[in-house]
Amino acid sequence: MPMSQVRTVGLDGATGDVLIGQAADAARSIVQTVLAQTRHAGYGTSRFVWAATLIAERTGGITAWLASSEGPSYIPRGVRVPDDVRLAVTDEVVGRQLWDATAAAGTADPLELLARHAELRDSAAPGLRVLALAASVPMARVMDWAAIVGARPVSVDPRTIEPAAAHADEGQHRCAAAMPWEWQQANAFSEKQRLQVAVRHMLMAANAGHLTDAACERVMDAFDRGNPITDSDWADVRQAFALACVNYDMATSGVGLGGATPVDRVFRTARAAEVVWCAREYATAAGCADLLYATRLAGAPLNPAAAVA
Repeated sequence: MPMSQVRTVGLDGATGDVLIGQAADAARSIVQTVLAQTRHAGYGTSRFVWAATLIAERTGGITAWLASSEGPSYIPRGVRVPDDVRLAVTDEVVGRQLWDATAAAGTADPLELLARHAELRDSAAPGLRVLALAASVPMARVMDWAAIVGARPVSVDPRTIEPAAAHADEGQHRCAAAMPWEWQQANAFSEKQRLQVAVRHMLMAANAGHLTDAACERVMDAFDRGNPITDSDWADVRQAFALACVNYDMATSGVGLGGATPVDRVFRTARAAEVVWCAREYATAAGCADLLYATRLAGAPLNPAAAVA
């Protein structure tokens, strides 16, 4: 499965329906690609939704934007974002308010998010045109939002997508796509520095995410003291992360937890548990970057350079 067809859209000088058709194919490819990887990672339920837009900018270029239904467009661990595709919540022009709003809610309708993104982007620089809107939901729902932005609707049925991992290092690591500076830092650090980053950010994420799981606390303490961590310890952390994800799913579905815990808090707790789980691979650049990414989504401020000072 190709990671992205974005760079080929309009390359042959296509206009009108031909250009829109190319954009629709590219948008479909983006959603299929991240959906296949999400299924391969074993993450999420039917409520986890991906959506993508292809936009013809007033400058003549084509841009591609991605969003998901959890928090500020959460990207599951192991999912690589296709090249030439950006997250709407990280748009330098209008992304900040989208990030803040979805982080505060703990969830989002990615179709609405992308429609809002296009509206804000057009207000900042009038003249763009949304060519296609694709999402992993039924066509009727895609058509409603596509009509609002004047785009061609594309529906991708998750049941038709087989699980598949990205080939080698094809595409962008989730930290590189969402937090390029932190990605550079993770790659520049030594193994010793990555350990310092892991210890500091696990504690920060646990505090911000209200994580009180005993297994996670045991592993964080072992890291802090430099004690060995057993496979059994890691299995308990993996279970804690899985349970936190189940709690989030229940919260977004309106059942469980008595409805007393805000969705955004449950989302942050799941991400904090993920930080501890990611710490198992702290010594690698990708593992360190995964940890930093999850830390930010847990609601903790990031300053990896300070952690190794």
